[in-house]
Amino acid sequence: MNRRFSSPIDYDTPYSEYDIARVSALHRNWVRFQETYPYNAALLKILLGRSAKDAHMEMEVIPEEKARSIVQLLRKQATAAKSRRVDNLLPMGDS
Repeated sequence: MNRRFSSPIDYDTPYSEYDIARVSALHRNWVRFQETYPYNAALLKILLGRSAKDAHMEMEVIPEEKARSIVQLLRKQATAAKSRRVDNLLPMGDS
């Protein structure tokens, strides 16, 4: 009777070679996109967060000057909006 030795290293990965190659190609394209269009990439990061890498393939690239001005505007608004929602509420009751 033959029994196969099973070590902790001997396991089936949930990812195929195709999956690994696809993720690797997506990462290479994302790095190339960031180098070529830095402000478009920054805009995607602001708008989509961690999903920016997946969405950059579907994005219609806008001119870098326009993307730069949008990124600067969004960053400026984000730093200006430091007040909490509670600060905007009016007191209620018999006052």
